[in-house]
Amino acid sequence: MLDVALSVMENLYVSVKGSGFVVILCDDQGYLLHVEGDKDVLDSANNINFMPGANWSEESVGTNAIGTALADDCPVQVFASEHYCLGFKSWTCSAVPIHDEFGQIIGVLNLSGHYLKVNKHTLGMAVAGANAIENLLRTKKISNNLSMTNNLLNAMMDSMTDGVIATDTSGNITQVNRAIQDILKLSEHRLLDENIMAIVGDRLELQNIVRNNLFNTDQEVYLQTQQGTIHCTLTFRNIRVNGEVSGILFIFKKMENIKKLVHKMVGARARFVFSDLKGQNSRFSETIEMARRAARGSSTVLLLGESGTGKEMFAQAIHNAGHCKNGPFIDLNCGAIPRELIGSELFGYAAGAFTGAKKEGNPGKFELADGGTLFLDEIGDMPLDMQVNLLRVLEEKRIRRIGGQADIPVDVRVIAATNKDLPERVRSGQFREDLYYRLNVLTLSMVPLRERKDDMETLVEFFIAKYNRQMGTKVATMDDEFLSALANYDWPGNVRELENVIERALNLALGHKLTPDLLPSEILRKPSEGKTVAASIPEQPGLAAVEKQLIRTTLLEYHNNMTQAAKSLGISRTTLYRKMKEYRSG
Repeated sequence: MLDVALSVMENLYVSVKGSGFVVILCDDQGYLLHVEGDKDVLDSANNINFMPGANWSEESVGTNAIGTALADDCPVQVFASEHYCLGFKSWTCSAVPIHDEFGQIIGVLNLSGHYLKVNKHTLGMAVAGANAIENLLRTKKISNNLSMTNNLLNAMMDSMTDGVIATDTSGNITQVNRAIQDILKLSEHRLLDENIMAIVGDRLELQNIVRNNLFNTDQEVYLQTQQGTIHCTLTFRNIRVNGEVSGILFIFKKMENIKKLVHKMVGARARFVFSDLKGQNSRFSETIEMARRAARGSSTVLLLGESGTGKEMFAQAIHNAGHCKNGPFIDLNCGAIPRELIGSELFGYAAGAFTGAKKEGNPGKFELADGGTLFLDEIGDMPLDMQVNLLRVLEEKRIRRIGGQADIPVDVRVIAATNKDLPERVRSGQFREDLYYRLNVLTLSMVPLRERKDDMETLVEFFIAKYNRQMGTKVATMDDEFLSALANYDWPGNVRELENVIERALNLALGHKLTPDLLPSEILRKPSEGKTVAASIPEQPGLAAVEKQLIRTTLLEYHNNMTQAAKSLGISRTTLYRKMKEYRSG
């Protein structure tokens, strides 16, 4: 109130200067805040305590204009002898309450002078001054609200990772946020001198957008800047004020930020690191060491080996140990995609490239893997026509979407894997020789499980611990016959098959130890005899047979104590009785 009232009081004083009047501002308790007037009049006022800091409420000094205006909440003029205080009986005062936006009294404006100099307009001047103060307070409130809203909008815009540009209806830039300045590497001052067409090119018809209220969401655009091409999506909407289009709002999202979000949402990341590769076999350890060295560079890696030997685990470990570990890890099984779709999967497609295509186009695996690693599994099954395109990407580090016109630069490390004999496929014309040599930069051969039997116990213990955590089981160990049966098997499915066998065993196990009766029949047969490891073990025990044997063994162990046996088996006594009845009848 004091801030806005001072200018009004100064204007009032100019009007009454030299007339013997003073202009006074009080708070809502009657305390004088500021007094404006001629020096001789101020000296006279001071003699009767009419100065800043004094209280002129009715409770303090009796009847006076200030106190009565506060008490009655209305303009009032108190003339000479109407004052209670003797010293003020030669003064005439005109006071008007000042209200806030809610109608509450926040102060009083007062004009005081010698009673002989007062006229009928004095109270009117005070009323006009008080109204002016109230109007200024409302204006300041509105201005503060607008300023706060504008600051909030600016803060919101500057906190956005998307670039924002506002223009008038002719495309002249009127406002930008920090993100677009970072994207375009141009200052706010430089951008405010531009037209939007200089940034997006002539692909937009501004008048058509304004006239027909057009809008667009996530249209892919390539912005040409001094630093090169920037791949973005563009969204634009008309800005309306009082129903009329006053401008256009453009929002730019960097494609790399969209990809990061996609990768985060879909889990496009590598989970395995080298410490997850279990085993101490000398050949296996050498392969890990070679993979660690390969991870330090960016050259293409080719992983050769049978199915189930952990090629993808090695690929993920190489990615996580390399320079692009913070980037995405995208995988594609070349043998699982129909030949007519593998091109669009790898390279994406432009808008309207073919019937049924998304109208905005679609990025391929290479674009999604930009800044990271693309793992091409079963590379030996890739169609020959796609091999040409893959070779081009590996050599030029650029892709072109199907149906597209522009080349898109990509920074992708390729790790390929196959269980095929690639040199033989080259000789038979099923694989391009030039692509083979381009892939065959750093080659790692996976060691099959049958050639690393010394790692068997380590792997089994690892899988037991893993599935105990996942399934809530409490298997603690395995007996010697169980491990011996695993060691005598050739493992055509390698480590993947071993993991499946251990998971199966834990699902069937009712005790705390893995025994041979939990293994599939093909593992129990001795290679030389084609017989099971132990004659007492059925060739292919079903779950019922396993349960029956386990219940019999447990009852013998606890001397037919049903309560203890049921507790050991992890079932209720009722369930134990029911199963015993079933097996007796069977």
